[in-house]
Amino acid sequence: GNYRLYEASRETTPVPQVCSIADAKDPASYRSTTANVLNEFIVANLDIVDKNFGDINNPTFSADQSGTLLPGNVEFYPHTFTAAGKGLVSFSSANSALVSDGWTSVIHVDSDCNGQISATEASLSLTAISVNAGVPICIVNKVFVANNVAGGERVSNIISADFNFNNNVFAGVTTLKVTDISTVAANDQSLSNSKLTLRKTVQNLDAIPVQPETETQNQAQPGQTLRYRVYYRNAGTGPITDLVIKDVVPEFTTLSTIADCNLSKPASLSVCNSTQSGNDIEWTFGAGDTLKGGEEGVVSFDVIVD
Repeated sequence: GNYRLYEASRETTPVPQVCSIADAKDPASYRSTTANVLNEFIVANLDIVDKNFGDINNPTFSADQSGTLLPGNVEFYPHTFTAAGKGLVSFSSANSALVSDGWTSVIHVDSDCNGQISATEASLSLTAISVNAGVPICIVNKVFVANNVAGGERVSNIISADFNFNNNVFAGVTTLKVTDISTVAANDQSLSNSKLTLRKTVQNLDAIPVQPETETQNQAQPGQTLRYRVYYRNAGTGPITDLVIKDVVPEFTTLSTIADCNLSKPASLSVCNSTQSGNDIEWTFGAGDTLKGGEEGVVSFDVIVD
């Protein structure tokens, strides 16, 4: 007789609930790489061979994240994309409506999946990235909020991963999304009884006459050196542990000296190390050290105007 085979995932056996090629479907969380309904064939006392169906697990993209930022700081949101087969993935992002223009969000490929962005990674393309089965592709969403953004303001970054199943005509292309939600800390926001406050100033070291440091925008000519200072203080009563301060080298400038970590540091912070990755600067204080209530300090870095 004449027969047709179709993929009947989640159907009951030995007696199916329905029996129609219109009900062909893939297993849950899988995607077809071949037709779900095979062409009609004739059976005449012969073994039935070479009647196969192909399916592949859907890729994964994780995870939704959220964070609270102090004005003038950055936050890094790492994400991981993994597929069960070969293909190409491209990443893009879209923001929610912005209340103010003090937000920036940039996606970078994180080739070593360490959650940080190196100078080399900052230039890698986000489109048509080759994917191998089971090998994760990592990205980082770098969010910066300017000093002018009001406390409590929130923005959502929706990041899309468009995956092409190696040009398979049945699997096609699928899009996965994750969302990063960033909120600016309110001026009076505190964690338990601690409260970290940051204040940033700039000073033109080559200006004539000498100019004092200021919290407003400074003027400088190409080749002149600007010194940025970030003052940190625990305005609460409880201790702050695992303190990390982050900043970015301004556009159209070049970092001229290693960021200073010990310009003025309270005795309770025994160790301070500064690192630079691309235009990102990070000051990390000793593990287990605490910034006690009322204590304060300052870190700094110098740049040359391009």
